Amino acid sequence: MKLVITDPAWESLDRAVAFMSERWSDTIIDRVVAELWDNVRVLLQFPGGGQVEEDLAFLGQGHRRIVVGHFKVIYFVAADTVYITDFFDSRQDPERMLP
Repeated sequence: MKLVITDPAWESLDRAVAFMSERWSDTIIDRVVAELWDNVRVLLQFPGGGQVEEDLAFLGQGHRRIVVGHFKVIYFVAADTVYITDFFDSRQDPERMLP
């Protein structure tokens, strides 16, 4: 299984880290980001493990999500690749998750 993190996903993660940096210490931010990566690595072993993301069903790509703290890691699987499309901070308006 391969992993691809889309540009919009990287941008979401960057925005989230910037938001956290205004409120939390670097130690806490590092712990949150490490927990995200640990869970992303698990997806490579169990790509069907996340829940179906109903809000994105209209895209027809089988988007799924795993929840890690305040984050939804949004992804879909195609062939032998896991595509991470968003690191969505669930404290936001859910409408912001839609493309």
